[in-house]
Amino acid sequence: GGTRRPKVFEDIPVSHIAHTEDAIDFNAFRGKSVVVIGGAASAVDSAAVALETGAKEVHLLMRAPEIPRINKFKSTVYPGFMKGFQTLPDALRWQFLRHGLKSRVAAPRGSMLRLKEFNNFHIHCGADIKRAEMTTAGVRLETPKGAFEADFIILGTGYAINIAAQPELQSIADKVLLWRDRYTPPEDQAFEELGGYPYLGPGFEFLEKEDGIAPYLNRIHLFNAATTLSHAPISSDILGVNIGASRLVDALTKKLFVEGAADHLADFEAYNDLELLGDEWD
Repeated sequence: GGTRRPKVFEDIPVSHIAHTEDAIDFNAFRGKSVVVIGGAASAVDSAAVALETGAKEVHLLMRAPEIPRINKFKSTVYPGFMKGFQTLPDALRWQFLRHGLKSRVAAPRGSMLRLKEFNNFHIHCGADIKRAEMTTAGVRLETPKGAFEADFIILGTGYAINIAAQPELQSIADKVLLWRDRYTPPEDQAFEELGGYPYLGPGFEFLEKEDGIAPYLNRIHLFNAATTLSHAPISSDILGVNIGASRLVDALTKKLFVEGAADHLADFEAYNDLELLGDEWD
């Protein structure tokens, strides 16, 4: 579904803002003030590059009340989780991913250490952006921790899970089964973002929201971070992608064989490659 860009920044022109996904000219920040929004890897790395290429000052603003120090998902890197998650009841899968996302993911230690040597770098926790506006001096951000002025804003705000926003899927998005169509969590487990994840079949295939409205959907297989709630992070995480690749290939192999079973049967019946040539007993 593309990058996640908070609405508060919608009036800031592209000349003064970019997402970490974008091709950013960090050399343009030499002698400039930069504000980075976010606290995970891409935000921290962008702050480091801006400092290393000569930014006058960099402020990292994060919503979390304190710097996240744990990556909960590291504790899931074992075969049982990666291979068995898919078979869990919906409620358990939802609880696992909700807990991991709610806990916030710490930036890599090496990335944070890159920032430590710069006395012109500042971290501000609990600094949710309440207002963003252009001024004659640049961009002004208002937060509970005060106002910040910057020449440029970098958004390390992650990615949206919204298949309707993906151009190649827009025409079928309303037919695809989503988690919100399949599962309603108890009130204390509510998490709106998770409801937008596609509810996938065992081979990462899309499923129909209503039986018979789009039977072709099971021929479209998803293999990216949006599969996580259905399959665990085995299509977007280095430590699990081997399991994901094997699962996808197995599913496609089976599907292709079944669809071509009549031809395979004809080949089987016509097979006449001699194992014994007759000279074995002459």
